[in-house]
Amino acid sequence: MKIRFICFSIFSVLFACTDSKELRLQKFLLKGNLALAEQNTEEAARYFNEALKIDPCFADALNNLGTIEFQQKKFSEALVYY
Repeated sequence: MKIRFICFSIFSVLFACTDSKELRLQKFLLKGNLALAEQNTEEAARYFNEALKIDPCFADALNNLGTIEFQQKKFSEALVYY
């Protein structure tokens, strides 16, 4: 009984410490936006793509990837993201 309680307690703590899906998306978005501010488009794209692995319909990441492609004059690629 005591071992079961300890296992449940450990599981509860570990589960409570994980970030929610929305928080993970926002973290990747923030990191990507910071990379864009430093004009590091490759790193920014990597962060936005990581967000899309979590949620393939995450509009902010799709829009930002489209903007990166547009700024590089890759209009057909930008259109896919937009």
